[in-house]
Amino acid sequence: MAAHFDHLNRLLNSGNILLGGRTMGDRPYAVVLFRARSYAEAQSFVDEDPAVKAGVFVADLQPFRIALMHEFLASQREMEATMDRSRAGI
Repeated sequence: MAAHFDHLNRLLNSGNILLGGRTMGDRPYAVVLFRARSYAEAQSFVDEDPAVKAGVFVADLQPFRIALMHEFLASQREMEATMDRSRAGI
């Protein structure tokens, strides 16, 4: 589990994970929202997870499209896009 959490933290710190967590019910499951350039890149994040490799977790990678977003998150995304454009000299 420590290797799993380290893997997710590396992805978080590199900007590839937007959020992650698990449900708190009787049958918990986890949700991790990746930011990836392609489905193949997201699949590699899953495939490289030590807990998935060891069979501790079974991953089900699904594309996700945002339909609703709190304005705080929307403004955060715009700020990040502005910083990206600035770094790129645009």
